[in-house]
Formats: sequence, structure tokens, C-alpha cells
Amino acid sequence: MLGYFTLAMASVPRDVFPKKYVRGLPPYDLPLILLARLAVDRRFAGRGLGHALISEALRISLRVAVEVGCRCIITDAYQDRVSWYARYGFVPIEGAAATGPQRMFLDMRTVRAALPR
Repeated sequence: MLGYFTLAMASVPRDVFPKKYVRGLPPYDLPLILLARLAVDRRFAGRGLGHALISEALRISLRVAVEVGCRCIITDAYQDRVSWYARYGFVPIEGAAATGPQRMFLDMRTVRAALPR
């Protein structure tokens, strides 16, 4: 296996997101897509497989979001991978990681604008 990703449905309390991202949304936990895992076999690192995997995960997430009404994707990035996810538009959720993985989110509107139709 060269690599893989895992997507799951989840929800997060609305108040963990910056206000500019949740303006006008209902006051309950927000449904979202969790990018639970994304990995490339170390033997194949640096060949663009991570980009191909996250691109496919984002395409699938966009289709799912239309069907189930999700506003964003979240992931828990290892500290040494935060900048990699940031290149794709993921934003850290402040206060979410003192130690361990950093919770990050990506607004589906950003995905929609970035992916070719």
C-alpha cells in the first residue's frame, strides 16, 4: 500500500470556531467531516502522493458536504505536519492543542473555490 486516508462524519461545538466562520449558523454542534487519517508509506514520501490523497479526500468531502450539510473539514495534525495542512488552507483552532495533535479546520467554501468544476 502506498498511502491512504480515512473520512468520517463528526460534530464539534460551534463555539470552538472563530466567529467569522460560524456567523449565521444554528447554535448547536456543527456537523462536519473528519479527516481522521492521511498517510503515505515512507518509502514513497516526496513523490506527490500526499497531495494526490488530500486532493481526493477534499473532492469526496465536497460531494458529501452537499448531501449532508457540512460546513467544514477538521483534522488533528501532528505538530510536524501543521504547516503541510496549512498549505491546503487548514487553519488551527486556537486553544485546541497544548500538547499532541493540533486540531485544524478547512471551510468547505474554500474547498469549493479551489477545486476545478
